[in-house]
This record gives sequence, structure tokens and C-alpha cells, in this order.
Amino acid sequence: MELLKGIIMKIIDEDDSIVVIDSNIADKFYFRCYTALNSIRNIIADDTLSDFECVEKIVYVFERFGSDGGGRHAL
Repeated sequence: MELLKGIIMKIIDEDDSIVVIDSNIADKFYFRCYTALNSIRNIIADDTLSDFECVEKIVYVFERFGSDGGGRHAL
């Protein structure tokens, strides 16, 4: 639930036109989720990265979309 909340809060924070949650937020949410998953898939598929670099890049994706890595990586 924290991931969902973080993504929605970031969308609202970035878009001043959203005053009340409406159907637009659902479209933006699903698009961002897809974009994040695609980014993570590309990171995992990159054989040039060490495991550490892979994890760091994945945490960065979470941060870009309004979440973090919990206690290990906080915003």
C-alpha cells in the first residue's frame, strides 16, 4: 500500500490541475507503473551491471516514482 500511496502522492504533487482524484489519476498511475516495471526489466536484463549496480538502479527507479527502498534506502 505504501508504494501505491507514494506513486499517487507524487502524481498529485507534480500535477497542480489534480484537485480531486478522478479517472485521470488511474490512467497516470497505470502508465507510471508500466514505465517503472519496464525500467526495472531493462535493468535486470543488462548483463553489464554487477548485482550491486542492478539493485542501486532499481532503487533509483522506485525513488523516481515516489517510493524508496525502505530502511536501506530512504528518500
